[in-house]
Amino acid sequence: MSGLDGMASGLRSGGRTRGEVFGLLLRQFVGAPYAWGGSGPSGTDCSGSVCACLSRATGRSIRVTADELYRRQFTEDAAGPGFLSGRIAAAFFLDGEGRAVHVAGHMGDGLFLNASSIEEGRRARVRTWPELCRMYPGFAPRLRVYTGPRLPGGKGAAV
Repeated sequence: MSGLDGMASGLRSGGRTRGEVFGLLLRQFVGAPYAWGGSGPSGTDCSGSVCACLSRATGRSIRVTADELYRRQFTEDAAGPGFLSGRIAAAFFLDGEGRAVHVAGHMGDGLFLNASSIEEGRRARVRTWPELCRMYPGFAPRLRVYTGPRLPGGKGAAV
C-alpha cells in the first residue's frame, strides 16, 4: 500500500467527504517535481496528480489525460470557486478547439494544485483561480465538479 493509499484510507474512515479526501491528498503533491506522465508526489504532471487523488477519493482506478477528465469525469460546470466547497472539483483550460489541455485539482478553500512545466522551478504549486487564469492566457478557463464516469456520447453513471 502506498503512502497515498494509507492516507486516503485513514481520511475516509475518519468520516471525511470524498471532496475533502481529494483536496487533502492533492496537498501531498505540493512541491512535487513536474514529470510528464508522472502521477505521484515524487514526480507528476497535471492530470497525474488529479487522477491519483481522484482514484483514491472515489475508489475507481483512473489515469487519463486532462481532456478525458474534462469530458468523462468532471462534467458539471460550477458557477465559480465559491461553488466548489466540499466537492471534488478541478480547473480546466481549453484550447481553441475546445480540448482541455491543462487541469489543476481543487484543494479546498479556493486553492488549486497546479502541476505544470511552466511553474517556477518546474514544481507543483498552490494557486488561486485568478492566478491560474493569468497563467494560461488564450485558453478558455472552466471550473467543473466530478460527476463520475461518462461514456462517449454522454451516457454513464453519476456517482
